[in-house]
Amino acid sequence: MQTNRCDLCGTMTSADEYFVIDLETNGCPGSSSCDRKHHRIVQIAVLFVKTGSLFSSLVKPGAWIPSSSTAIHRISNEDVRDASELGEVMQEFRSWVEGQGICYDDPLRFVAHNAYGFDLPLLRERCIA
Repeated sequence: MQTNRCDLCGTMTSADEYFVIDLETNGCPGSSSCDRKHHRIVQIAVLFVKTGSLFSSLVKPGAWIPSSSTAIHRISNEDVRDASELGEVMQEFRSWVEGQGICYDDPLRFVAHNAYGFDLPLLRERCIA
């Protein structure tokens, strides 16, 4: 099995040590233009492919989830009412990733549909803001 060294932390990983990530958001309620700045994360789900271990957490978005978005992902305002805020969820997520023996800061370990166009930039924006 081929191994790689993370340029950021030096951790050695094999080619099958990667994560598939999916975000759900509240969509673009009340906005005429639907770009990332209007989205709020309502769920983070991540699968560690090598072991099948799953991280999944609802997130309190701090914004309304319209029924049109709930119809797509089935997550309602009621579902996230008592959820943790994004900062807390990301701390739990980081601990979970590092618990798998993987460098959290290695972006090449994450795979997602539209990862570089939406999911990862949205995570960065929301975690810095």
